[in-house]
Amino acid sequence: MFDDYFIIENFFSDEDLLKFVDAAKHFYYEKAHDTNHPGERTKRLKISSPELYQLANKTFEYHLGKDKYLFDSYIQRIQAEELSDANTGWIHTDQGVEYTIVVYLNEDPDPKTGTTLSKPKLDVYDPNANLKFRNRYYGGDKTISKEDFAFVTKKHNDRFEDYLHIENKFNRALIFNSDIPHKQTSFGDLGNIRYTLLTFAYDKTKADDSWII
Repeated sequence: MFDDYFIIENFFSDEDLLKFVDAAKHFYYEKAHDTNHPGERTKRLKISSPELYQLANKTFEYHLGKDKYLFDSYIQRIQAEELSDANTGWIHTDQGVEYTIVVYLNEDPDPKTGTTLSKPKLDVYDPNANLKFRNRYYGGDKTISKEDFAFVTKKHNDRFEDYLHIENKFNRALIFNSDIPHKQTSFGDLGNIRYTLLTFAYDKTKADDSWII
């Protein structure tokens, strides 16, 4: 569909958007366990809210094409960290995915809590290097202090050059090729909670839907 990224403003209709915003505030969230993401996520939307899952898919298919992709969606919330070097995402790629879709759900967002697209300063550097370390930290490994995690996050992210910062804007959707290294630009000021609808689009010819049932 495109080589890099695409931004869509006013992604959901007003009626549908209110349903996602309300869900984001009231859903049950789970901590990360042996996974590579910060914050908390709902269960897969297909399980936790089939109605919202269908609403989201309808809009995704309008922009990406009908019957081309399998969509795996979650609502995610991330609370800001105290340490500045840990108060940002860990640059990575979403392996095995065609497109990553982020829809921003904060009604009055901090613009800097959007998404950054990057590229390695050295082509030989693996964007997913040291991901096990990140997984351990977000999985609750108490042997890794916040200070150590902040240091390693900065060391890892400094190996990349940021080339695009997409601001967090209510009801904005960012769709990008999942092979692009990316991160959450910032989690915001202390106490801020960043809400997004996060979706992974899989090529239907290369995957089945057993993993989302």
